[in-house]
Amino acid sequence: NAKTKVGSTALHYAAGTGNAKPVSVLIKAGADVNAVNNDSYTALHIACATGYKGVLSLLLTAGANGSAKDKKGSTAVHYAAGLGYSEIIVALAKAGTNLDVKNAAAIPALLLAVESENLEIVKAMAENGADVNIRNKKGKTPMLSAIKTGNQEIIDYLASKGAK
Repeated sequence: NAKTKVGSTALHYAAGTGNAKPVSVLIKAGADVNAVNNDSYTALHIACATGYKGVLSLLLTAGANGSAKDKKGSTAVHYAAGLGYSEIIVALAKAGTNLDVKNAAAIPALLLAVESENLEIVKAMAENGADVNIRNKKGKTPMLSAIKTGNQEIIDYLASKGAK
């Protein structure tokens, strides 16, 4: 659990490699799966931002907090949604992570997926319990975002899920 100057632990670095073996070894040796670095990133944030599902599974099984927020209030869900990792979204949802969480700017992860025009992520979120009518602090919904981007596939999909 020793930290570098930027506050990262060996587990932070191991999570970013995608190699499950060192992550498993560190967890078995007692590494704190919820340790934060100077930016409040946990190893789970890093695994989700890099799309490493095997590492994510190990961390979640070891008790990593899927709702932990970084300095900007973003969770692992925000990273997975914004970067296009649908398998990560599904794994987080199955672990009971709230998909409707908003970051410090009150932006829900589903809006990030819609604005990046990633239908696969939008589907993964909606089919795993995300609120398709969630609003940001200005009242913007996923449907309004989809209309703004002009992505007809996302508009049609959201409409089929009852989005307004």
